Amino acid sequence: MATKRLRVCVFGSSSANTDPLFLQQAGALGTELAARKHICVNGGGKTGCMGSLNDACVEGGGAVVGVIHERWVTGKDELHRGILPKDLHIVGGKSLAERKEKLLEGCHCFIATPGGVGTMDELFEVIAERQLQMNPRPIVLLNVKGYFNHVLKILEHMYATGLLYVPPSKLVHLVEDPKEAVLLSEKLVEQENIQPTQAGYLDMLKPVKIPCMVFGAGYLLGCGIQEHPRLSALYLTACCVLAFS
Repeated sequence: MATKRLRVCVFGSSSANTDPLFLQQAGALGTELAARKHICVNGGGKTGCMGSLNDACVEGGGAVVGVIHERWVTGKDELHRGILPKDLHIVGGKSLAERKEKLLEGCHCFIATPGGVGTMDELFEVIAERQLQMNPRPIVLLNVKGYFNHVLKILEHMYATGLLYVPPSKLVHLVEDPKEAVLLSEKLVEQENIQPTQAGYLDMLKPVKIPCMVFGAGYLLGCGIQEHPRLSALYLTACCVLAFS
């Protein structure tokens, strides 16, 4: 068991056409995460690398947090049924932005398994954050059959042409073994003293914004706005902050 329990976000394919070796290694990663008592956060899918990861993690008694867009639940059902309801987050929105924000929230590190454009979208977002030092966290690529070699090459090309500010070796780490991916992630989190980010204060206020507004409006109407001009100004300012948060 690891000395510190980590919240590990894993990216990976959802395609039913995923290479069997990719599936096997994703499953081995899930087994390792469960054995070392880490929390596995992913897209909550039941197929592809995500499916194998979740199968193995659940089977090993591990904790799995699924963050899935509602279109893959209400339409084509791609939700992994082994994820406990309390650990499932179904996110809406016209794009994947809200889902990605929830997916990355509070994680100590990232491990990418082979995947398509969705995986690359998630991966390059955290690479960009790491380069810009905007909540930078360790990124490990599970390089099965050399899948991420081309990703490393494009990063090296960007750096050679002056378009990437940080050497690729400072951004991502490639390994071929699932256990090594987990052990390296633990090591990097400790070395970099990673403290996961939590929801901001506006996010914490969202569940209570409507009750607060209703209570405040009732109070002011009952007491008289003219009798409490400062309180009224404060209330209106709070309403603006909450309404647009």
